[in-house]
Formats: sequence, C-alpha cells, structure tokens
Amino acid sequence: MQCDVIVVGLGPVGATVANLLGTAGLRTLVVERQHGIDPRPRAIAIDEDALRVWQRVGLLEPMLKHLHTRVSLHLRHRDRIFLSCALEGRGRQGLPGTSFFHQPRLEQTLREALPGCVQVLSGHSLSAIAQDAAGVTATLLREADGAAIEIRARALVGCDGGSSTTRKLLGIALPGQTLPEPWIDIQAHAADPEHNSGGDPAAQLDFSFIADPARPGAECLTPGGLRRWEFRLRRDEDPRQANTPAGIARLLVARGVDPATIEIVQSWVYVFHVRQAERFREGRVFLCGDAAHLMPPFAGQGLSSGIRDAGNLCWKLAAVLAGEAPDSLLDSYETERRPNIETVTRFSQHVGALVMVRHEPLANLRDAACRIAVRLPGLGHRIRHFHIKPEWVSGPGWFAAKRARRSPAGRLLCQPWVLTASGHRRRLDDLLGSGWSYLTWDDGDGMPAHLRRFGVRALRVFPRRHSWQELGADGVVECEDRLHAQFRAHRATGLLVRPDRFIYGSNRDDLAKALDLA
Repeated sequence: MQCDVIVVGLGPVGATVANLLGTAGLRTLVVERQHGIDPRPRAIAIDEDALRVWQRVGLLEPMLKHLHTRVSLHLRHRDRIFLSCALEGRGRQGLPGTSFFHQPRLEQTLREALPGCVQVLSGHSLSAIAQDAAGVTATLLREADGAAIEIRARALVGCDGGSSTTRKLLGIALPGQTLPEPWIDIQAHAADPEHNSGGDPAAQLDFSFIADPARPGAECLTPGGLRRWEFRLRRDEDPRQANTPAGIARLLVARGVDPATIEIVQSWVYVFHVRQAERFREGRVFLCGDAAHLMPPFAGQGLSSGIRDAGNLCWKLAAVLAGEAPDSLLDSYETERRPNIETVTRFSQHVGALVMVRHEPLANLRDAACRIAVRLPGLGHRIRHFHIKPEWVSGPGWFAAKRARRSPAGRLLCQPWVLTASGHRRRLDDLLGSGWSYLTWDDGDGMPAHLRRFGVRALRVFPRRHSWQELGADGVVECEDRLHAQFRAHRATGLLVRPDRFIYGSNRDDLAKALDLA
C-alpha cells in the first residue's frame, strides 16, 4: 500500500491533521488502534486559535453548533469566590475566546468531515518505522490477530499521545518532570435528569477551581451533561483506594456532595506532566500534540496547543510534497512552535501554582492580592476577560529576513468581519482561501509585481466609511477597526500573509525573496 502521508492516531489532533492534509489533496492514511470513538470526555476546553485552524477546512460553523461559548471561570477558597473570569465573548481573532465541548461529539464532527482522499485504518497499531531519502515505510500490526502489513508513504505524522509509539520508535527522549501527587477525575450524572442541563449549547457553564490548600481540585457541569469533580490526592493516599466506590464517596462528601444524588459514570487517576520532546522532526517523521509536548491542564491549553501544531505543520508539508517549497521549510515547524509551547506551558504552571497554594496564610494573601488586581485599571479588565492568556506568536522561522522596525512578521493577522462587493458580511479568512494572500490597506500601493506569478491572492481593505457598493472584485470594507489598528500599529499599508494566517512581512520589510524558491 502507498500513500502520501501516514497519520498515527485519530484523536482530535490526528483528525485535524488528516482534515488539513486531505483538504490539500494529499492521499492520507490514518492508523488508529481503537475501533470507534473513546466515550470518555477528557479534554473540555478549546480556544480561538484552534477554531481558526478548523475554519481553514470549513469546520468552524459545524463546531460552533455544539460548542458552549458562555463559560465562566471561578477560583474558590473556603466556598468563597475570590476571582472570576468571563471566558465568553470574542478573543483576539474575532472568534469565541474559550469554548467548552463534549469530546466524543467533537471527534465525531472531525471524523465526519474527513475528505475522500483520507482513509482510516482502525484496529491497527504502529510497530516499526524505516526511512530513506524518498520517504517512510511503516509496519502496522492488526490488533485482532497480529498480522503485519507495510505501508509506504512520503511522510508520517505521529499524533499518538503522551505515550507515543512514534516517538519511542524514533528514540526521541521526552525530558521534563512528572508532578508527584496524582489527581482523580470523577464524572457522574445527576440522579434527577432535570439537573443534567449541560448538553444544551446555550446553557451557561461555570468551571470552578477549588483553591483550598488542604485539597485543591475542580468541579463543573460539562457540555455532555456530566458533572465532573477533580481532586488532588495527598502523597500518603493510595490512588487505587481513592478510585473505589468508598474512596470516591469519601471525597465527594468532603466536597459537600451527597453520593445518593448522583450516578457515577466513570473515574480514573492521572498525573500531570511538564515535558517536551527533544525534537519534533526526524527526517520525514513529525510529532504533533501530546506526542511532542505535555503540559498541566490548568489553563486548558493542551488540546489547543496540539491543534496549533497541526495548523503550522500541515500547510508546509503539503507545499513540500507538492514541490512548491524546499525541504528546509519543514525545519521551521519546530523553531516556530516550540517557543509558544514553552510560553503556554509556563502560563499553565502559573495558573496551577495559584490554585495549589499549600499553606492557609499564603492562600489568604493570594485571595487578597487577586481581589485587588481585578480592581486595577487595565489589568483588572484583562483578568476578568481572561485576556492574560499568551498570544499565539511564532518563534523564528519562515518570515521576512530583513525587517523594518515594528515589523508584524511572525504575528497572526487579525480577523474582522468584512463586507464584500455583493454586500455580504463575511469573516475575513473565508475570503483568503487556502494559499498566500496580500492585503493592502485603503489607497496604499498594491501587491508587489513579483508575487503575482506565485498566485498570491490580492485583497484591498477599505475603512468603514467606504461604501461597499463602490468596491471592485478584490475589495472589502472592514466592519470594525481591528485590522486598521493592526496596519497602523506596524506602520504598514500592505501585509503578505501565509496560508496559516501568520504575517510573513509588511510592505516595509524585504519581500523580494518571498516565495522565490528557485
């Protein structure tokens, strides 16, 4: 059997990779050990960065149908809330900043959207990888009887989780640390069905961190209608005993929950990791998501980080396999992604440190400091609306080499609503297509002539005062001032934008060699 790319793992990250590669026309084979979708809802939160990646393959609207965007985050100590954040509302990219989801439903949406050139091989696992200059040979084992088959591909992407077989077969280490204290996750239905309202996407969902030194934890009503509690276990507690009916009942009673009012659906014990693979690429094999990096869950950034990986890697892999870019472009996957992963991991650790203060006097000081911080001008607004999450900024990679001062290279293009020449209101990305684009502000100089031979999409953006009835075919009117502010902040009148919506450079940067791959 032969294909362009093998994807190992069909979780949310693997399914996203398969959608992106399939949309680019690559023959893709997805290898998955399990039959069907895991019914356990593990991840719960996704952010605007992931939504924007899914938007590129037409999945934004299908996702928004079942995502919960009315979400609030609370930090509680001794049953009193000392900090609240409204996660609802638009983020920096014109999409819901943070949304909650039911993982089995999200995975079903991703699988149903797979293009026809994507084939799924369930009930098989990866057992060996061999590489040569032309590509990869993967040996797969059928779980039912151990029968082996070989698949030949031009590249392989490992999206097979924290215990990644792909990573282990490559001999890539995963240095870092594992936190010594395990946690237990308990999920249950309310015995009274009227109290299981989390399945309605319009419902308000509240997620609470229990920031008590004696027993940190979390609790929420999940989008799937399950009630979820998480508890940190002490070092002197037996995790196996804690995960028994008696152990679970003891933890719930201490939290003020009557076990008789709920029906336990599932529970498991887990530990937190802070680890990154030594490298994300080995020849024509790449690691994405948890296979490449693990972080604590306190900021809800684990899955979003994996989707960011997919968004960065897949357009580059498609360009290289199509002969449109040099192999060296693929080296920029790690250099561009690792700095953001490190930043988001530190942010998650900071949130965790806020929740897991170990001593009561320090917890009281923390509570007082948070109450003061939310009242401060500027900072208080950022905290209340969770705008303290790190912005997705790229590390060094494939951007303009010679840049002007205040260059936007390496930053995401913001996404406003725009009016087209037909008077329709559209999100900007929906007009940019799947390739490169050049945006000109108002009456600025148009796209440089040398970019036209590469098929770059040209778009001229006008301010709100401009009438859409006077637009040409390549013109749009911004309905907001967000994009105008981005042009103004970087003193630019033109922006060259990559397929992943990162800005390669502005008209003030050196664009002479952009896309010139000869």
